[in-house]
Amino acid sequence: LLTVTGVQTCALPIYLAAGHGEYLTSLGTLLGVPAHQQPAYGEAAQSRYARDLDGAAHTPAAWLSVLNETARPFRSDAADLALER
Repeated sequence: LLTVTGVQTCALPIYLAAGHGEYLTSLGTLLGVPAHQQPAYGEAAQSRYARDLDGAAHTPAAWLSVLNETARPFRSDAADLALER
């Protein structure tokens, strides 16, 4: 997913630390976060990054796992079910 969206993992921490940006919004959209929930998702991703990921080396799979977990409360049940399959 990170490759598909064109997000380089070296740039992702910048967007997560800021809590917004086109890449974070794109990933949120792909993870099922509705447009009206994007600002709150960005804040949650920013908080999660500061708590769990800042300063540590992580694989793209680890980044995606954290972003997916962070997106869960913001997406509809239908999107959640589709992503878990």
